[in-house]
Amino acid sequence: MRPYKMPKAHRYIRGEEEVHIDLLHRQYGIVVERMLRIVAHKLPFPAAVMTQEMIEKQREEEKRLEKENENRFTFKYIVQNNMMGSRFWAKKELDLKYFGKYD
Repeated sequence: MRPYKMPKAHRYIRGEEEVHIDLLHRQYGIVVERMLRIVAHKLPFPAAVMTQEMIEKQREEEKRLEKENENRFTFKYIVQNNMMGSRFWAKKELDLKYFGKYD
């Protein structure tokens, strides 16, 4: 007996890829950039063509912003400590996993 066909729940497709986070050969290739831009435009979610240098630059910028942040009450801190009943209004599984990074 086959399982029933069910629609994909696109609302759960969020966050960063956890397995393939680096490019295999550290480049996407000059020839395929135009094709990747066309594919990224047609996807049902925001996507961009990235090179390995762009990925590394983005990670460095995130680390720099986290390091230079002077406000100790970050969204992650507030949700983890349930300040002002934040777990009531926070989207349970998504906010507890990504802390508002991928909305």
